Amino acid sequence: MSTISSGHDSGTRELAGEPYPAATTRIPGTIVAITAIVLTGVVTMTVAGVPAAGIATALAITVEAVRRLYKAVTS
Repeated sequence: MSTISSGHDSGTRELAGEPYPAATTRIPGTIVAITAIVLTGVVTMTVAGVPAAGIATALAITVEAVRRLYKAVTS
């Protein structure tokens, strides 16, 4: 029978006795959450009348930040 530990003691989870980093298992959900937040921001900025250049700059900064975060977590 497989058990999944809470991961609080070592920062890893165990599935069938094999540990793997807990952070990498959360990446897909994190990407979905960040995407939802970004889309909400884009809609809000559009409704508020922010120029397209401002929205594009905000998106570029966000994409770069997420890229660096992903690289840091997976390396």
